[in-house]
Amino acid sequence: MRKFINPRVKQHQQNLELMNCQENLLKHGINYKEQDYLPDVKLKLPKLEGKDVVEHFYNIGEKQSSPYRSLLKNLATSTLPPLPKIWSKRSGWCKYNGNTAVPVPCPPDDAMVFDVEVLMSSGNRPTLACAVSCDSWYSWVSEPVANGEPHQQYENVNYEDLIPLETDGMQPCGDLNRPRIIVGHNVSFDRAKIKEQYWLNKTGLRFMDTMSMHTCVSGVTSYQRTVLKAKNKEPHPSDDDWKEISSLNNLSEVHQLYCGTLVDKQSRDVFTEGNMQDVHDNFQELMLYCARDVIATHDVLRELLPLFLERFPHPVTLAGMLELGSAYLPVNSNWLQYIDSAETVFEDLKLESRQLLSRKADEACQLMKNEAYKKDLWMWDQDWSTQTLKLKKSTTKKTNITTNSSEIELASKTEKLKNKEFEMLNDEYIDSVDEIAEPETKDLVNLSKKFEYLYELESLLPVKRPYLAGYPAWYRKLCSKPGSPGWSPGAHNITTSMQITPKLLRLSWEGYPLHYIKSEGWGFLVPFSRTHGEIEDEETPLPLEELLAACPMVFCKESDVGTDVYLLPKTVEEDFGRRAYYARKKADEQAAANQYHGLGLWCGIQLQGCCHFLRLPHKDGPKYKVGNPLARDFLEMFSQNVLTAQGNEAEKVLTFGRMMSYWRNNRERIMGQQVVWLPRELRPQSAADHRYGAILPQVVVAGTLTRR
Repeated sequence: MRKFINPRVKQHQQNLELMNCQENLLKHGINYKEQDYLPDVKLKLPKLEGKDVVEHFYNIGEKQSSPYRSLLKNLATSTLPPLPKIWSKRSGWCKYNGNTAVPVPCPPDDAMVFDVEVLMSSGNRPTLACAVSCDSWYSWVSEPVANGEPHQQYENVNYEDLIPLETDGMQPCGDLNRPRIIVGHNVSFDRAKIKEQYWLNKTGLRFMDTMSMHTCVSGVTSYQRTVLKAKNKEPHPSDDDWKEISSLNNLSEVHQLYCGTLVDKQSRDVFTEGNMQDVHDNFQELMLYCARDVIATHDVLRELLPLFLERFPHPVTLAGMLELGSAYLPVNSNWLQYIDSAETVFEDLKLESRQLLSRKADEACQLMKNEAYKKDLWMWDQDWSTQTLKLKKSTTKKTNITTNSSEIELASKTEKLKNKEFEMLNDEYIDSVDEIAEPETKDLVNLSKKFEYLYELESLLPVKRPYLAGYPAWYRKLCSKPGSPGWSPGAHNITTSMQITPKLLRLSWEGYPLHYIKSEGWGFLVPFSRTHGEIEDEETPLPLEELLAACPMVFCKESDVGTDVYLLPKTVEEDFGRRAYYARKKADEQAAANQYHGLGLWCGIQLQGCCHFLRLPHKDGPKYKVGNPLARDFLEMFSQNVLTAQGNEAEKVLTFGRMMSYWRNNRERIMGQQVVWLPRELRPQSAADHRYGAILPQVVVAGTLTRR
């Protein structure tokens, strides 16, 4: 194996390396001589394309990428033909010989710069396209634009709606396996609009992305991107240097970096915000805009390609980028079944989770009785204010009129019933009905008498009534108003990401109740005194007695632990020196650490002179604050009983949340994938009756995810 992979290494060098390995094994107490040897593995390795592995991969990369590199160099160094003055509105492809438009099935050239424009309000179907080679300009127009059709919105993209680049729609134009290259800025978007790219069999057409080339040569970090996007902000002088050699990834910024001028993008608003009528009215202007983007991409390629090849001379780099630019995901009818089943399960789990949380909210409302919420360790700081329903003053005259009218109506109905003839029923049937209906009738009569007074109060209700009068403010926020879409009574506008949810589930950290402070995020309360300190007039007293009964008290004097111990010093210019300050800080921190040994983070905040507020630990470090203790980062803490809850509902909610997390985070991206189903004649003969299609993942070849 070693001789095969690296035949240049001489035998004595191999023996020396082997002896060094054996000595190291013996030095660490591993006697290799007494070990059982595994049988040799016989592998059929391919013949090396060179003297060793290094040459092997170089030669393979050169073989794959050299035809495309030659096409790129030829395209980058060529002078583009002049733009047509008038663009044809004929559907399909047109080739321009000067200002004369000639219909063609597809561009035959081997190297082109290509750009597609999509009217976003109509869907994902291509609207216009433009391409240029070393010799000619080409334009493509969709049928709705060519036929002057009114605006329509299309949910799906059909195979017939896509742009042919290698066929007339079905029959090939030339050798499909010959090397061809298409250049574009973020070219994966343009590739997704090409018919032949959805075929099961790959052709010789490849794609080169100038945006990815720019990222490789002069890309920016996340911090630099934030700085470049910041407006009206004076940069630090030390941050100016890198701006001269880098830019954001959009075509206009990239063109300014390499070519010195910005690209006018004003006409793009028609495609992002306009409709089909706007395209009809501005057709020539929009075709010119698309063509100028093609010219700008060619300008960038001319300047960027030499830099890219100099920075990445190894042929495998180019070969890898071309291969990544041809990503392909075949699908069948199972794709639709997968989405439907995932969506159904997601909605069921979401509904059940909301019902559980709604029941917990209803239970918490019971704390209104006798102001029991003031002694609750979780709900004491919520807004328990209510709205009052004020009835109108009653008028005797109006009541008498209503009563008289009711009596007249009842007498009229009675007279009609007397004059009406009915079919006579036998006694047995009447007795059987009475036996069945008697218990139910009695219950209805009793309930009717019990609540009869409420009907009399209907006339006293005000026209504008307060919403959910008598319910606390925090509960009203969880309820939707009657008449809103999907309305149902109860607290159903509640999710695990809301601040009230951890309190309804009565979560505790190491046995201490969770508490939320806006400036600090989520933490928990640790008592250190048996009496309250100073409390503001409008502040609700913390239920200290109940807290002491449920949690151990931290024994430390107020003078031992000060607020400035746990925060960065804001008053460095104090009377004592810096060294004395940090010496005292270290001693005080040690004193505080001796009192509490859990995972909470001291932040120097005290509540009402009797409790410490400790922050929950964040996975990214102590400088970050926890926004949701029910996030998946804390699931492990539940399994370790560090984070606990009262009742089984919290465990169920967490289980449902864990099951829903993947679909919630990826649902929009998965359902937004553009699936193109192949016509019957393009499917395999063995599966002609089955549904086959493909997704072209719009991969950024040199994007963050791809580089990992």
